[in-house]
Amino acid sequence: MITFARMAFWWMAYFRYQMAFGIEKLAGHGQRANLAFITFIFLGLDDASLLLYTPFQTPQAQKSNSAVPQNDDVEIFCRAHFGNFAMLLCISLKVTDWELRPSIEPVVSLSSPCVMSIDRCQSIGLNASRVLITKTTTPRYVPGPNSKEVWASKNCTDHMVTVRWTADKGWQNPEIKPYGPLTMMPTASCLHYATQCFEGMKVYRGFDGKLRLFRPDRNCNRLVISAQRVVLPAFNSKELEKLILAFMAVDGPRWLPKSRPGTFLYIRPAIVGDGEELGVTSPSEALLFVIAVLWPDLSGTPPGAEPKPPGLRLLASKEDTRAWPGGFGYAKVGANYGPAFVSHMEGPIFFLILRNAHTKKLELLTAPLTGKLILDGVTRRSVLDLAHERLAATSNSLPPSTEPLEIVERTYNMLEIEEAQKEGRVVEAFLSGTAYFITPVSAISFRDRDISIPMQEDGGVYTKMIKTWLYDIMYGNVEHEWGVIVDEDEK
Repeated sequence: MITFARMAFWWMAYFRYQMAFGIEKLAGHGQRANLAFITFIFLGLDDASLLLYTPFQTPQAQKSNSAVPQNDDVEIFCRAHFGNFAMLLCISLKVTDWELRPSIEPVVSLSSPCVMSIDRCQSIGLNASRVLITKTTTPRYVPGPNSKEVWASKNCTDHMVTVRWTADKGWQNPEIKPYGPLTMMPTASCLHYATQCFEGMKVYRGFDGKLRLFRPDRNCNRLVISAQRVVLPAFNSKELEKLILAFMAVDGPRWLPKSRPGTFLYIRPAIVGDGEELGVTSPSEALLFVIAVLWPDLSGTPPGAEPKPPGLRLLASKEDTRAWPGGFGYAKVGANYGPAFVSHMEGPIFFLILRNAHTKKLELLTAPLTGKLILDGVTRRSVLDLAHERLAATSNSLPPSTEPLEIVERTYNMLEIEEAQKEGRVVEAFLSGTAYFITPVSAISFRDRDISIPMQEDGGVYTKMIKTWLYDIMYGNVEHEWGVIVDEDEK
C-alpha cells in the first residue's frame, strides 16, 4: 500500500498547476509552482492508505526588498492522514513564477534525524513580539538556597508562558501570566496517546551579576524535533527562545536576585496535544507552555541529610530499556520516561575515559547519536565541543602537562568496560545532563558485581577540567557565545 501511495505521488508530480492539493496556495497569493519531489517521513506506520492531504501553515507571500534565498527551492511540512493515523510529509517546491516572494526562515538550524519544516506565516506562526504580559498581584514566596522547599522541586516562579495552537487558526498570541493550573478535557490527546514533549534548561545568576541562559537555541531546536516526532505543530524555534528570554526578564530578578550569585532556576518548556476529540489521530489543538522552578544542586545534600559518598553508582540493566533501535530515544517525549521510572529518574549521558588497548592513547568515549537511541543533549554536545577544542591532540588550548584525548563516539557494551577495568585501562567516568550537570561515576553495578571506576574527591582530572570550563561559562566567569544574557526587567 505504501509503495502504491509513493508511486501515486510521483505520478502527480507531473501536474504543474491545477492539483488536488491546491498547490498554488502553497506558493502564496495564487502564484504558480512546480512540485519537484516529495520525501516521505514515516512515523511508526507499517501499512496505510492515503486518504486526505492538508498543508501545514506555509510562508505567506509578501513584498520584500530584503535578502531572499539564492535558489527557489522551498521545503514545507505537510500532514497526511492514514485512516485514524497520521504521517508527516515534506514537500519540496520549486517556485517558478512569483512576484511576491515569501520571507523564509528555517524553523531550526540543528541537524536532526527529521526533515525540518519552514513556518514563517506572519498571521499564524509563533510570534514572540505579540506577547501579552499580565503580572501577578500576589507574588509567591521565594525559598532560600538549598532549603527543604528547594529540594521539593515544586516551588514555581510567579508567572508562566502559554501559547495556544489550533489547526484552524494556528498559533495565537503568547501570554506571560500568573502561574496557575492548566485546564483540559478528559479526552485530551496527551492524556491518552502521549502526544506531548518537553525540554529542560536552566537560567543562571552569574558572579558578574548577570542572568544567562546556556545555549538556549539548542533546547528550542530540539523541542521542534520532538514536537514533529509526535505530530504536534511546528514553530520557529527562535521565537520560543525570545519568549523564554522575556519570561526570565520578568521572573529572574526576583527569584534569582543579584545577592545570590551562583544560583539557578530550572526551566521547563513543554507542548501537549489537548484537543477534545478522542481517537488515534493528530491533535487539532495544542498548548505550548513554559514554567520555571527552583531546583536543587544534585551534587549537594538536602538539609539534615547525611553527606553523599563521592561519585555516583550506576546500575547497568538490560531489563529496563528507555530507547531501542527504530524508537524515539533522540526525542524528548514523555513516553521515554514513565516506563523507566522503576530503574532511574533521569537519563544523563555517560562518558568514559580509558586507554585504548591497541593505540595506547587516551580516549573520551561516549555513545553515538546514530540509530536514534541517544538524546542529543545540550550538555553532552557542549562536553564534546570543549573536548575537541581544548583537549584534542590538535588543540592549541591543551592545558600544560595534560595528555591529549581522542574523542570517540561509537557503540560499546558492558563487557568491554569490564575488560578495560580488569586491565587497568579505565581512567575515569562521568555523567552529563541538565539536572546532574557533570557528575563523576565511582562504580557500575553489572551482573551482581561492581565495576569500580578510579576517582578523586570531585572526580578525575578531565572531569574536573570540563566541569570547571562549563561552570565558568554558565556563571559568567568567562565571556562566551554560549551564554545568552537576559535583559532584566527590574521595575
